[in-house]
Amino acid sequence: MTGSSAALTVTREELHDRVLTFVRRRVPSLDDAEDIAQEVMLRIHRHSADLEHADRMTAWVYRIAANAITDLYRRPARREVPSGYAVDVSEPHPDVVLIAGEPSAATRRALVKELEAFVARQSSIISA
Repeated sequence: MTGSSAALTVTREELHDRVLTFVRRRVPSLDDAEDIAQEVMLRIHRHSADLEHADRMTAWVYRIAANAITDLYRRPARREVPSGYAVDVSEPHPDVVLIAGEPSAATRRALVKELEAFVARQSSIISA
């Protein structure tokens, strides 16, 4: 690797770190932030020839990152609403079964049994 290639690699790594930090402050999930940062780096690579003014590169990169964050929140399948925000739940999810009244004793026992099994699994994962 030549000196200029090494410098370019360091620059890309630094740019990725800066983009990830920018995105991480705006997206609650680290996995989503990493995905967005990777997408931003791909967009920069694909569209670097479109950059007309090199002195505006920083603004251009952060605009790409901001647009990628907006794209995340526009995707309905991945939408997560931060706690404290209002959510329209006028229509239940098709997989949700609504039960009127109090659950039966058998339903409560089954639920307690499932919750205990869940807690046991989580405890074993945490202590591992």
